[in-house]
Amino acid sequence: MTLVIAAQGSGFLILGTDSKETVTNAARNRIELNNQIKLVKINNKVGILMYGETQIPDYLIEKFKEELSRKNMNVTDIAENFASFCRNEARKTYDVRIARFPLFGFVIAGLDKKGRKYIPRCFNLESGTGFSLGLYSEKFAIEGKPFLALYLFSKKYRQNMSVEELSELVAEAFHDTKKIDGDVGGETKMARIDETGFIEYTKEAIDDLVKELD
Repeated sequence: MTLVIAAQGSGFLILGTDSKETVTNAARNRIELNNQIKLVKINNKVGILMYGETQIPDYLIEKFKEELSRKNMNVTDIAENFASFCRNEARKTYDVRIARFPLFGFVIAGLDKKGRKYIPRCFNLESGTGFSLGLYSEKFAIEGKPFLALYLFSKKYRQNMSVEELSELVAEAFHDTKKIDGDVGGETKMARIDETGFIEYTKEAIDDLVKELD
């Protein structure tokens, strides 16, 4: 399992994922790995988080990036194009009787530029809904193993939080979830998207955000 979060501030977003992947074969043998990349930069305004089964989502994102004709698209344009792309890829399996897409999903998060303003938005896209595009109206997206993170956000999230405050909240959600849920683990990955671009946080910066929680 996994935990992915995209939280909107005023003109910016904070994104986060864990790094744990659970692999199960046909014999129901299970192994856990802690090196899965679940956050992919699409351009300076947009990132995609993935949850659920990982191999097919990895392939879809990489192929989509290769076929992008414009590199500076707004997040709404990226989300609509990616949804259409995924539906087209899914149609290729319709005539194969045993082929079924496993359950997985994406959070597509980033900025729309409207005049001089940057408007953050988060979209949801899941294989189980036929890749129908959804929009998170609550201003944050939490998927995978969401319950503790949802509790923290219901208590602490405010839309006018500063970059530092929102970064601390996202980091706290991963820190606390990993302490009680073995399905969420590995190194936490975080990034910020604002008018200056897509900025990945270093491990040291993330550690600083949670150093007072231990």
